[in-house]
Amino acid sequence: MKKYPIILLVLLSVLLLPEASRANFQAVDDLLYNAIHNGKVWGQLQSVTMTQNWDEPPAGDKWGGEASSSSMSVKFGYETAQWENFSAGAEWQKVGMLWEENEDDDDGKKNNNNSTESINQLYLKYKSDRQSLQAGRQYLKLEFLRDNPIRSKMHYYEGIVYRADLPSQFDILFGHVSRFSGLSKEWFKDIDSTFSLNGVIDRNGNPLTGSAKDNIGNTDGVYVGYLTWKGLSNTTLQVYDYWFDDIINIVGGNLYFDPPMGPVRGIFKLRFAKQDSIGDLDDIALVDSYLAELSAGFKYENLELHMGYTTVSDPKENETNKIFAPYDSLFVADKGMIGSGTLASLNAGSDTIWWLGRYNAGNFKSLFILWLTEEDNKDENAELNIILTYNFTKRFYGQTKTAFGKFKNFNGPGEDMDRQDLRLFLGYKF
Repeated sequence: MKKYPIILLVLLSVLLLPEASRANFQAVDDLLYNAIHNGKVWGQLQSVTMTQNWDEPPAGDKWGGEASSSSMSVKFGYETAQWENFSAGAEWQKVGMLWEENEDDDDGKKNNNNSTESINQLYLKYKSDRQSLQAGRQYLKLEFLRDNPIRSKMHYYEGIVYRADLPSQFDILFGHVSRFSGLSKEWFKDIDSTFSLNGVIDRNGNPLTGSAKDNIGNTDGVYVGYLTWKGLSNTTLQVYDYWFDDIINIVGGNLYFDPPMGPVRGIFKLRFAKQDSIGDLDDIALVDSYLAELSAGFKYENLELHMGYTTVSDPKENETNKIFAPYDSLFVADKGMIGSGTLASLNAGSDTIWWLGRYNAGNFKSLFILWLTEEDNKDENAELNIILTYNFTKRFYGQTKTAFGKFKNFNGPGEDMDRQDLRLFLGYKF
């Protein structure tokens, strides 16, 4: 019975609050209600159908051969309206298999197109006119931390990122990321499992510092910083640094220049990145290398064309121990088609000439990329990517991603490999 006097005392205290205090209390209540009630809701229903044909796979390569699968995903997200410049957001996604037809496989694992469920975003955000701070699980679009929209599920990251607009046309970005997700359940086993950012691999895809399981938790993630300057007309200068704790440090820069040239606009780009091994990795492996890329192009109305040259230095002369520089995500295309990982482009000791074209007209968008690569061991690789997108309505869309690759001496002298990758996306988003 003693609890009733306490309840009565609380109710009496509320009723006897001064009018000003009750007004303040009501104001806070209204702010909270409006922040939740006026929030942003989004969602997506999407099917992804894939066919991959990697002929003549190396012995023991579980990803070789032919594989086809189709999946359906549903995604829902919500972000509150701002309250004193603060907001919070979350996004949930469920992917289910429709069908699969793979050699010695089940649930679409060869395509990384299998069933999964995940919380893709869960964050707290502060945003004012000139700065923002976002902490938690989120998508990123940076050189080496990208969302990669190449299947139903995209990469997400766990960390904190700060952005600010400074005087004199300067922008800065600082952040720390501790973990990241895979593309499908093949890469992790439950809804919240993620990877530590410590996956430097050798030419055969083996972690240099032990098994992936042993590596998790051994590092302190990656610290990233960007400084961007736009003080000159039609010019952007950017420098950045990625410190992968106890593994590698990557410092780089980008220079963009797009002057008007009569009826067209020129587009000139210069990119550079240098990678050095640090910490424990420095004692057991040499991954020091650099990437340099130069391209020139133009844009005329709905058409855009580029031609570029990319070179990546080889940190070792011994071909069997050559280390991959993780420069794939620097390239201009959506990576994760054929030319990623251990394949055509941007491996250590490679030189690549590439052409890129874009044409957009109304509801239609297209992207064409052709690159020719030669590596130190005289392998010659070629790949063509074609991405076509059409918006049937404001929210209903279709997209095809097609890739064809030819890889010389892939399994040894005279043993070439042809690879094809076909993907169809159909979706509705709101």
